[in-house]
Amino acid sequence: MSIKTNCPKCNKELLKENLNRHLKICDGTGGRRRKHCIKCNREISLSCYDRHVKSCCGLSTKDFKCKYCEKDYTNNKYGLAPHQYMCTQNPNRGKNIKTKITTPGWNKGRTKETCPIVNKTANTLRQKYARGELVNPMKGKHLKDETKQKLRDAQLKLTYRRVSKRTRDYIKLDGTVVQLDSTWEEAIARRLDSLNIWWIRPYPLKWIDNEGVKRNYYPDFFLPLYNLYIDPKSKYTCESQKEKLDYLLHKYSNLIIITDLKLCENIEKILLSYKLGDFESTYKNNNSVLFKKEIKYSKHTGDVKEESYTINNLKDYKCKKYTEKFCVCGNKINYYSENCNKCASKKNGLTRRKVDRPDMYDLSKEITYYGYMATAKKYGVSDNTIRKWFRTEGMTVPKLRKI
Repeated sequence: MSIKTNCPKCNKELLKENLNRHLKICDGTGGRRRKHCIKCNREISLSCYDRHVKSCCGLSTKDFKCKYCEKDYTNNKYGLAPHQYMCTQNPNRGKNIKTKITTPGWNKGRTKETCPIVNKTANTLRQKYARGELVNPMKGKHLKDETKQKLRDAQLKLTYRRVSKRTRDYIKLDGTVVQLDSTWEEAIARRLDSLNIWWIRPYPLKWIDNEGVKRNYYPDFFLPLYNLYIDPKSKYTCESQKEKLDYLLHKYSNLIIITDLKLCENIEKILLSYKLGDFESTYKNNNSVLFKKEIKYSKHTGDVKEESYTINNLKDYKCKKYTEKFCVCGNKINYYSENCNKCASKKNGLTRRKVDRPDMYDLSKEITYYGYMATAKKYGVSDNTIRKWFRTEGMTVPKLRKI
């Protein structure tokens, strides 16, 4: 049963659990305690005073300091809570870290054979599915043929390579990192790099199965100068994918399937039987298959650009992909780039200021009086942008005055 009591200030009848909250805002006449705003002199209730002052002049009446080390977080109030949680002077800091890191889940390592609780939960779920109380929401539902075709067409347009769960990072001679799927691929990559032969991860090849469905096939290596695709596969994989490989080998005469690890380690034995073809004629005749260009997206302009590789004189070509190149500022860049990102953005005018900055002395006065939020709205920027202005000029960020 709820117990009622009277307020000692206004004699208002209240529930006992609500008395303390009422005393904080009671003004003695039954109304709420009020306070005048420091800027607009408007009378505001005490419970809404902090929120009003913050929106009116961008100031806060709270003291954003760590209760352990008294570090000031007035300009970064959202960083106060995580700092206090991990503060070095917090007596409960070790307990919090220990609880978060060392406490495992209650069911870790338990199975229905070893734990009766897990066994009981599994039996309960099994019985509910048997009685029909729980039903799989996707049971009996199938996608329409139109939906399947749309999804299939969308996947065929994608050109990125699908990787397996177990991959290994391999660093090429030009410094780029490539994900390889097996030790066979790594053996071929190491041998090609030791021979200084340019290789890339190609775009997918198109093929059609016996049911007339269009599919993509991803060879592991492509040698542009030899016009040759190389794909290492085990004998078991060749037998299981016989239909696909027969179609691909018949359509693409420049595709080689390697089924021996020793041959992967000595790939030059295969390359001896292939001559270097004319690079330009190869590019023109097989533009859709061999040299699909690398697509690059520009965040600033929104344009999609394609990077192509063209070589005029094959005899003077010495694997330009692996040679080093430096920007005017000294940063290392790709061989096919003219400038680094910073120099390119300055050259294209991407670093021009969108908002004219005011005088920093006058700006500090406005921040001290009105606060960051109100000043930022005046100039049409965020409060963090104003702080960045001071840092770029080498000035200290002004602090808000305390009420």
